[in-house]
Amino acid sequence: MFDKIYKSLLKKILEEGYQYNDPNRKDTYRKEIFHTEISYLYEKYPSLYCKKTFFKPAVGELLVFLQGKTDVRDYWKYNVNFWDKDVFRFNRLTEEEFIVARKEVLPSSKYNTGKIYPYQYAKQYHVFDNFKANPLRTDLIINSWNIHDLKEMCLIPCHYSFQLLGSNESFAIVWNQRSTDVLLGTPMNIQFYYLMGKILEWWSGYKFSGVIANLNKVHLYDNQIEFAKKIVEVEDIESNSILELNIPTHLKTHSFEDFVKSLHPNMFKLENYKYLLSEKIEMKTYTN
Repeated sequence: MFDKIYKSLLKKILEEGYQYNDPNRKDTYRKEIFHTEISYLYEKYPSLYCKKTFFKPAVGELLVFLQGKTDVRDYWKYNVNFWDKDVFRFNRLTEEEFIVARKEVLPSSKYNTGKIYPYQYAKQYHVFDNFKANPLRTDLIINSWNIHDLKEMCLIPCHYSFQLLGSNESFAIVWNQRSTDVLLGTPMNIQFYYLMGKILEWWSGYKFSGVIANLNKVHLYDNQIEFAKKIVEVEDIESNSILELNIPTHLKTHSFEDFVKSLHPNMFKLENYKYLLSEKIEMKTYTN
C-alpha cells in the first residue's frame, strides 16, 4: 500500500520535477514538485519494502517530541542523530567541538535544541486531553509554527502543524508540511504520525483510521537522485510488518502528559519487517 504510493511520488518528481539551486544549502540542487497529498487510510503499518525504513528512530523521535525534551542527548539515547548538525550550528559549535561534546560533558546549553517541536508540543498537551473528551471538536490542532519562537529554534519546523479529525466512527491525523525531503524525511514522517495515531487510539479508545499529508515543496536532493531511480524500478511487493504496542493498561486513565511521559521505546515493536534496498545517503542540512 505505502510502497505503491511512495514509488509513484518518487517517479513523479523524477519525471516532472523542476530543478533549482537550494538557497539554504551550498552547492546543492533540488528536483521538486510544488505540492502533493498522501492519503494513507489503512490498518497496515506504513513501512516500506522497496527501501529500508527506520522504525526505532521514528519511535524515539516521536517520544522525545511528545515528552517535551529539548536536549539533543535525549535523542542520542534512542540512536537518533539527524538533529546533530542543526544543534551544533544553532549553538555555534564547530564540528570538532561537537564531536568532543559527544564524548565529554559540556554545559547543558551546548546541547539545547531550542524551541522546536518538543517545546511547542508541551505547551499544547490540553489539545490531546480535549480530543479524548470529545474527538468531534474542530479545534484539535497542534501548531509548531510560533512566529515569536522561530529565531530560537535549531531548525524551523518542516511539518509545522497537524489536526486530529474525528467522526462518529474514527479519527485521522492530517499534517501540513512546508518543505518535504521525500527520500529521507517522508518515510520517517508517515511513521511518526501513524505511531502517534496508534498511541492516541490506545489511550483514548477511539479507532484510528490513518493519516493524510499535505506536502509542499516536495523534493529530492542531488545526492538522492540515483538511489530514487533504483527504488522506482523495484517490483511492487508490499511490506507485511505488524506493529505491536505493549503499554501498561493503567496508563489509560492518566492525563495525556502523564501518559506520554510514561512511554518507553521497548513498548513498541515492529514484527516481520523486511526490505529490499538500503543505501547510506547523507542528510543535507542548512549551510547558509
